[in-house]
Amino acid sequence: INGIGDFVGGAETQLLVDHIRYTANVVGTDHVGLGLDFVAEDKESLERYLLKFPEIYPKHQFGSLLTFMEPEIYPTLSPLLQKAGFHDPEIKQILGGNFLRIAEKVWK
Repeated sequence: INGIGDFVGGAETQLLVDHIRYTANVVGTDHVGLGLDFVAEDKESLERYLLKFPEIYPKHQFGSLLTFMEPEIYPTLSPLLQKAGFHDPEIKQILGGNFLRIAEKVWK
């Protein structure tokens, strides 16, 4: 799950939690992970990046892509995920445990 505005409906952390809850309900917490790693230095850098792919991101359509949640929100997610009904082992999976599990299986 990423934190790009167009994909989660805005840049509010609760929207991200809502998407996590929905995805976990559909596929289970073993298959949920966060990809909040796309961070531009500033909005102008992100706009330059998006303009490199006009067939994918026409200028008139990427306004909300310029709002995204940065990895710095991770510390705020645990309490919100607990409030959403997740238990500590599930939160650990979602916040990186699932990626670690897969990496340990495939990177030898």
